[in-house]
Amino acid sequence: MEIAKPGNIKTFCQPNALITLQEYINDYADEEIKTKGNQLIDSVIELLPEQEKRITKKMIDDINSGTRDIYL
Repeated sequence: MEIAKPGNIKTFCQPNALITLQEYINDYADEEIKTKGNQLIDSVIELLPEQEKRITKKMIDDINSGTRDIYL
């Protein structure tokens, strides 16, 4: 509740969604969907504030290196 009540939870939602999508794409998508999904993820990351962008990119790199169940 510490982050939910003042509205700070919104900074966790989009990065977590992108990380989850990347994990799903890596595990289940065919090549066409992987390409489109990765393009979508990259374009959404660019819209994030700088600190969220940096953290999300790092976590996406971790997912792509085989780490699983990452979240903020």
